[in-house]
Amino acid sequence: MKKIRHPFSLVVAACAVVAITVPVAALHAQAVDCAAIGERVATAVKANPDQVLTVVEDALVAYENCACEVVSAAIKNSNASADTVKQIVLVAVQNAETQAPAIAECAVGAAPEHAESVRVAFAEAF
Repeated sequence: MKKIRHPFSLVVAACAVVAITVPVAALHAQAVDCAAIGERVATAVKANPDQVLTVVEDALVAYENCACEVVSAAIKNSNASADTVKQIVLVAVQNAETQAPAIAECAVGAAPEHAESVRVAFAEAF
């Protein structure tokens, strides 16, 4: 059996593990409630439907991972026409490109009658 020559090295190793796990735990504690973000978008769009594109852009700049909720709320609460759905999707993809699959799925889910507008927006974006 080997003798530990430097017990201090165990302390350093333990501190390193704590230093790595504490920030990860802090990130989970600060998780964003995307449903609440969607509700905020819905409220803002209902109050001023002419500003729907600005609301979508602002929300996605701050909360990119909530793209689905943002897009759904914007489409549903703006009574979006085919052209408005297309514009919402374009703005969303431009501001949250990594969320493109979720944006497409949620846009079609929010307005299945405008699925072609979603397809056209993606064709223009990519």
